[in-house]
Amino acid sequence: MGSVDAEQVRKWSAQTEVQADSGYVRRGGQWKVELAVVDGKTDALALYDRVRAAGYAVGIKPLRAAGGYRYSLRVTQLASQVEAAVLAEKLKVTLGLTAPVVTR
Repeated sequence: MGSVDAEQVRKWSAQTEVQADSGYVRRGGQWKVELAVVDGKTDALALYDRVRAAGYAVGIKPLRAAGGYRYSLRVTQLASQVEAAVLAEKLKVTLGLTAPVVTR
């Protein structure tokens, strides 16, 4: 056992506490970011894999369309509109997405 100074505790806290406006997900969060809607299952799975590899809990929702299905890829249960907007912008930049959409 040893002692830790207050500055070290502050640094550790910043690494482990959820920071406001960081795009975090929480149980019961009502906001979501639709990352993209794609036509083919192969394209949906490829984007799904990229988003998961980046560390995000993405889901795929099939949408009926003329001649088959389209696939919506989304991150759900975001804590607030601000959190969703922050995440949308972050994923737009880091994954090269064209137009993620924030909805409730």
